[in-house]
Amino acid sequence: MEVLTPVRKPSQVIAWLGFGLSLTVLVLIWVVNALVFTHIGERDFPAAALYMLVILIGGFLGLMGLIFSIIGLVSANKHFSKKWPSVSGIIFCCLSLLSLFAPIIIASTIKANPIEAMQLEQNENPSPNSGIVLYITNMNRLKCFDNRNGIDNKPTVISLFSADKKHELQTWMQMNNIDKDANFTIKTDTDVEYSDVVDIIDILKELGITKFQLSSATSVQ
Repeated sequence: MEVLTPVRKPSQVIAWLGFGLSLTVLVLIWVVNALVFTHIGERDFPAAALYMLVILIGGFLGLMGLIFSIIGLVSANKHFSKKWPSVSGIIFCCLSLLSLFAPIIIASTIKANPIEAMQLEQNENPSPNSGIVLYITNMNRLKCFDNRNGIDNKPTVISLFSADKKHELQTWMQMNNIDKDANFTIKTDTDVEYSDVVDIIDILKELGITKFQLSSATSVQ
């Protein structure tokens, strides 16, 4: 008597394909999310390019996974077979869509943090009328004012996109005989990116400058 080998039902094969594709997309999205979270605030990190790649690849795979999962679920109902692979695939697709919005929510939360509430590590509180003013504009520029001997009408302008802005700021300090113990005031426009302020503060600390304060840009003189 010939023994027949059990064959997996087509509905289960399709359901497992949907499950695998949907899970792959979910893992892919969270791998990219993890990379973005670890590099958040860095201008040179290609977050937008990564998400475009995820949308192109993950969108196709996710759509196929959703279709296979739905077909597998319908077929499972007809053949009274396992439904959980298909249901899990549909759930993974929904989670993948929601996961794409996680970095947007995190970024908006960071941007909404008031700059005035930043905790600056300072050895002492300098005077609000400090003669050295670093003014961060909403045009991605850092204007450096030396008002110690009067109003500086010709500030040095440094691009925030410059990869060498630390050296440029250090050179400006050397040309104007500004030492590390001088009192600095960082002023910003109201709609300046939070990450820009953090970058300038980090540069000051790298240059050994600890006496600085943050102020609103009602005046840069």
